[in-house]
Amino acid sequence: MGKHKLDGGGEIDVISVTSTFSAIAPRIEGLGRDRVVTFSQPTGTQLTAVKFKFKATGNNSSFMFGIKQICTPQDFQVLYAGLKDIDGSISLETKGFNGNRFLDISPASLTVLFDARNFSTGATAIAPHAPFFSERPALVRPSTEVELGIVDGPGETFRMELQNGATDRPNFLARVKINSEFVTALVAVKLDGSGRAISHTPLEGVRWRIESFANVIWNGNTPTLTRPTHQSTKIGDLQTVSSDSEFDILRNVSLAASDCIVQKFNDGLFSARGQFEAQNFSRPTGHLTVIGSKGVIYIQFPVVAN
Repeated sequence: MGKHKLDGGGEIDVISVTSTFSAIAPRIEGLGRDRVVTFSQPTGTQLTAVKFKFKATGNNSSFMFGIKQICTPQDFQVLYAGLKDIDGSISLETKGFNGNRFLDISPASLTVLFDARNFSTGATAIAPHAPFFSERPALVRPSTEVELGIVDGPGETFRMELQNGATDRPNFLARVKINSEFVTALVAVKLDGSGRAISHTPLEGVRWRIESFANVIWNGNTPTLTRPTHQSTKIGDLQTVSSDSEFDILRNVSLAASDCIVQKFNDGLFSARGQFEAQNFSRPTGHLTVIGSKGVIYIQFPVVAN
């Protein structure tokens, strides 16, 4: 927490930054071949919450305040394996996203991107509050304490069984391993005389991560999750936000919903799944076969791979 000077003589006093992080249990849902494992949070639960309490003093009439968020996918692999070595295996990966920073917008405000089972729809979302996380920035009264916050709980859903295009054999979910980092920041928005945003200045932030993992053990046709976790943890507070390129997204005034990780991930999964399901499984390739686009790929092995 600290005081931050604004252009024009105003000042922001960040009084407190509070954050809570928790874990939920991944779970298997559905029946038979429609079963899925989901890492999404059940209705009414809260995985991550970040709140900034602050007050503005001096001349801040040309400023509004809101919360922006960056997501950096680090690792993503969903592994499927056949019952026998000759049945092959499949690795679902997002190599086109890993290590890159993206604007993040609350999935709760982009529900058109997901169906009732949390699968990607390929739709294009509209978010009037973009590039802010869940609400438009707001004016604040001078010398009045204000609290702005967000609630987040990213989580994916995966099928328990896929057909392997290299072998034309069923492969069963064996392991899920996902890791992403986030920066949530309080941002001051400077307006020109017409009310148009001309700059975004991040003041303070919180860096945190989400880790998702599960091994799947099959006993006949019955799957059981072992070592399951879907947990958010704090990395640290950012009492100042440096001017280096890591935080350029927080300063960018022109990003839209189409630029956010939720939209891009949705597009990639939808496109890759469509190509995967369009394969002629009755004519297996018999060799390593990669299907996908837009950062998401299915790697189909003719033997079981780790």
